[in-house]
Amino acid sequence: MLALSRAVLDRTDLASAATPFLEKLAVDPGTCAFVALIRGPQVYVVARREAPGGVSVTIRVGYQYPLTWGSMGKAILAFLPEPEREALLAGPDLFLYGDTKGKAVDLDAARRELEVCSRLGYCTDLGHIQPGLQAASAPLLGGRVVRRPVGVVTVFGTFPPEEIAVHGERVAATAREISDRLSLLLDGMV
Repeated sequence: MLALSRAVLDRTDLASAATPFLEKLAVDPGTCAFVALIRGPQVYVVARREAPGGVSVTIRVGYQYPLTWGSMGKAILAFLPEPEREALLAGPDLFLYGDTKGKAVDLDAARRELEVCSRLGYCTDLGHIQPGLQAASAPLLGGRVVRRPVGVVTVFGTFPPEEIAVHGERVAATAREISDRLSLLLDGMV
């Protein structure tokens, strides 16, 4: 895992280039912002920033998650072409709401949520993955002709659930800005 994440970091300057964007996201006490890139069936955290002061929440660079994990997975699925999205929804490794311990995910409800996510530009998790922690994620889009998810920007923290829309809108705006400003780096990842 460390060798692969190191290869991702060495191959791009994305971690350095994303830092100023993440610093703008992680401003509220108890929040952490990060960028994770898609690598096969997983996403790997390549950069992160925590808010200064107060209670701290963090994530390690190099940490990996299943591709469909929580708000990150929702942000990826919501912006994939329909055949790819449906293949992942039909697969055995669906973790949109965390590890459901063998319980089936309501696919109709998940599809409705992904539709809302695609309209809003961000997806959320309100304590399903970790009780007490909220998260909002938006896709990083790469590709010169056909834009598709190559990663995600996420902010998570101990903020109240009723503040999720504010954080979601900030994450979506940041992901769009990173996708536009760092397009040369992201386009090579498709």
